[in-house]
Amino acid sequence: MSGFLKLSLICAILLNASITAQPSEQRSLTAPPETKVVVWNIHNAGYNDRGAKKINVVMITDGKEIFRKNDIELPWEAGKDTHVSLVVPTTATDTLRIEVTESVNGNPGLAEIEFVRDGKNLARKRRVKVNGVWEENSKCTGETLTDGITTSSKHLVGYWCAPVQEMAWAEIKLGTRN
Repeated sequence: MSGFLKLSLICAILLNASITAQPSEQRSLTAPPETKVVVWNIHNAGYNDRGAKKINVVMITDGKEIFRKNDIELPWEAGKDTHVSLVVPTTATDTLRIEVTESVNGNPGLAEIEFVRDGKNLARKRRVKVNGVWEENSKCTGETLTDGITTSSKHLVGYWCAPVQEMAWAEIKLGTRN
């Protein structure tokens, strides 16, 4: 067999060979833990007259702002439950603040705010402080933002309505620092 033929045969064998790493050589391919904020919009049941168009997301630790993302567009569509998901730094934080900077018809409101780390919603059932409630209505308070209801399909059930014509904000005490 000529040298060229031997070299061609060796190359063909090497190209067709499958290389498998031994267990001791395999490395973990799992992604690092991800933290995200998910904000659900409202449409106000059949009225379709309320919701958010733009929001700011702020993370606060010990009273100091550690992360801010401004002018996030929050999808809104009459009769539909919409949301936005934003990946945020996986860092210690004790408070999440959402600011509604532009609203539908001057009527701000949100259905749910989630702070998800390692697949777990750390905002669920946490204490919420808001700048106000539409007409002081006890059915649409800040506590509805962490109740697990992401829809506004039932009138005044499971969503927050902020005062009319105001920039609205909500702060969730996450109860965790890691």
